[in-house]
Amino acid sequence: MPKTLGSEDLARILPHAYPFVLIDRVTDYEEGKSLTAIKNITANEWAFEDGQASDMYPETLLIEAAAQAALVLYKVTAKDNGLAVVGKIKSEFERSLTIGDQVLFKSRVVKIISSMGISKVELSQNDQSFANVQVYFSILK
Repeated sequence: MPKTLGSEDLARILPHAYPFVLIDRVTDYEEGKSLTAIKNITANEWAFEDGQASDMYPETLLIEAAAQAALVLYKVTAKDNGLAVVGKIKSEFERSLTIGDQVLFKSRVVKIISSMGISKVELSQNDQSFANVQVYFSILK
């Protein structure tokens, strides 16, 4: 049976408040191994409120959402109250997303120890991968 997390669970896990929680829900996770999260890009996103002409969702927000998926995976794995701080991110995007798209974030643990972690996050839409993000983070106790 899949382990899931809703928006209330994410609000407890992440140190962010609305509107800066950028993943909508976790559809499945396996502690210490992987996590799958979903983000629906809608027209009422705060990123589109400034009247910009483009309906392209900013890649920087997708990178942040990938980092949040990696940190949630750490939190459900380590079950500690330390603050996870992102230190470095490497990303490669093949294309952009627009209003109406749904993004799947598949985060995998590369390495987790008590003071740091590394995760790889694959972003996909309609079963087609379009970006990879590697997240390096430290844990402050």
